[in-house]
Amino acid sequence: MENYLNNLLSKVFSELNDFIADYNAGIAKEGGVRFEKQILKIVGQTALFLAKLPFSITATNDLDLITAPPYAIQNKLQDLLKKTGIGLDPDGRLIWMPENTVYHMFFDSRWVQACYADPESVLLSKYKFKRPDDQKLIQTYLQYFPGFQKLLDRSKPKGK
Repeated sequence: MENYLNNLLSKVFSELNDFIADYNAGIAKEGGVRFEKQILKIVGQTALFLAKLPFSITATNDLDLITAPPYAIQNKLQDLLKKTGIGLDPDGRLIWMPENTVYHMFFDSRWVQACYADPESVLLSKYKFKRPDDQKLIQTYLQYFPGFQKLLDRSKPKGK
């Protein structure tokens, strides 16, 4: 699944790059404002897939981005993802992520750069909301990476 998702997202981001390149070439002739390079920060379940963890992850059908690209680019990305059966979560930008989240490069082209959040930051974000499925995932992660427990302990509210 992860190689499939990697290939799928690489294709989508490549097509998005082409869209921006074509738009910028056309608007430059008209003297308009071009789009800048888009930096897309992937979080949530998709980031865990891209991290290539040593255990299986439950499939997801949406992409969470904590960066909100301009409307035209967001619409194009949504259309490209929809063709693959993946949705673009409209509320991805509202997801809480730790301040020290590290983002790893996944895709880099002239107009699009996509990075995914490190697994521990994604799991800390999931831990905060205490959903049962996320708790199972966190327990599995702890089996492989027991040192993560220290981060969980530090993130608990004081007095609990």
